[in-house]
Amino acid sequence: MASSDGFVRRPLTAADIGGGHALSVEAGWNQVPADWRLMLEHGQGIAVTAPDGTLAATALTHGFGTVGWISMVLVGRAFRRRGIAKDLIARCMDILRAKGMTPGLDATEAGRLVYEPLGFEPVYALSRRFATAVRDDEPLGLRRIAEADLDRIVAYDRQVFGLDRGHILRDLFARAPSLAHIVERGGSVRGFVLGRDGRQAMQIGPLLAEDDETAVALAKAALSNTSGLVYIDTLDAHRVLNGFLTSRGFAIQRGFTRMLVGRSAPFDDPHRNFAIAGPELA
Repeated sequence: MASSDGFVRRPLTAADIGGGHALSVEAGWNQVPADWRLMLEHGQGIAVTAPDGTLAATALTHGFGTVGWISMVLVGRAFRRRGIAKDLIARCMDILRAKGMTPGLDATEAGRLVYEPLGFEPVYALSRRFATAVRDDEPLGLRRIAEADLDRIVAYDRQVFGLDRGHILRDLFARAPSLAHIVERGGSVRGFVLGRDGRQAMQIGPLLAEDDETAVALAKAALSNTSGLVYIDTLDAHRVLNGFLTSRGFAIQRGFTRMLVGRSAPFDDPHRNFAIAGPELA
């Protein structure tokens, strides 16, 4: 649909993945085309094209039943300061509300100022931590995830995350099986970690665990299978895990605030949710 400024809003399609990825590269983000494909296959996107047909901006929504996530709100450098981003966020909110979902997102510090007037409320704080060439000995008492474990991991994740994101977990496992580890005790899942490749860095997460000790063991296991730059987006409240990461050379790159429209109570269990899949995936 064209607007008075000559820009056209239309559905984002698989044909736009290359252009969308170029926008995320321009912004310095870590996504690869596989991330775009995952979100688009399980969600709904908006593309904004300039009068000359150039892909000027994007936004994506994907849902987990009662909560829907807004991500990849990107505006090309040449098209900023025209109100496009704010318009895209409002459209994404309408898409999710029409499906009966509560809109949510992970906001940067600057973004939070934009989202709060739209009804988003802070839920908890996160920080992206990064380090280069971090390696650790793989601890005892856990093992690599096998494909046969995925149903149990999805069920455990549903208990802790509070929503069904099985399609994301299965995709991450397929992309980076060497990072995927599980802890079991008495036949029950006590925690797991997954990860994925990124344009700039390997991303560790999600990481869910019953206690601090298990979370640190899972982080060590994932780190033992990485090289180069590593990102992990952890909840600020988890001092033990964050202290361990600091001891391994991790520093904070930026902060995020998890936000939901009309509610400040989390949909997940933040005591057992140690690291998120990433702000674009939740």
